[in-house]
Amino acid sequence: MVTITAIITGYGLSHVLPWWLPVIAWLFICGTHLILDRRGFTLRWMRLVRASPEHPWLPIVVDQIFT
Repeated sequence: MVTITAIITGYGLSHVLPWWLPVIAWLFICGTHLILDRRGFTLRWMRLVRASPEHPWLPIVVDQIFT
């Protein structure tokens, strides 16, 4: 997330853009990360697709795929 935030901030500072456009992009990225990094979202998705809960590493992989 730090890399994406740095890219958005750098692009916003180096180009003539309205000040609010990089802010909205940054808020969108932070908001989606807050939702996706919650363990409940990952576990609900795994139940929806009927993923096997016997692998302890699977929720980590699912979380990384979404983010």
